[in-house]
Amino acid sequence: MSGLNGSAGSRRAPVVRSADEWSGIMADFELSGLSQREFCEFRGLSPKTFSNWRCRLRPGGGKGSFVELAPPFSSGRDVELDLGYGVVLRVRR
Repeated sequence: MSGLNGSAGSRRAPVVRSADEWSGIMADFELSGLSQREFCEFRGLSPKTFSNWRCRLRPGGGKGSFVELAPPFSSGRDVELDLGYGVVLRVRR
């Protein structure tokens, strides 16, 4: 019964964060100079959850990251797609 009143042995409810919140956390991590383990300990984050979100927020890291592209009408021009983070996809005709 000791777990019912918040004493030793009780678990905290997980904190649900949005993708925007996790993006901010990742930015803080990059600036922290800490290892992933140190940062998670300092912020009270689950290392597993942190790692999962870190992968999801990388370009192309999330599930369902494929996007169907329809080529522009027959313009005879090359197609260029800026994927972010300095990555550009060019399709030459």
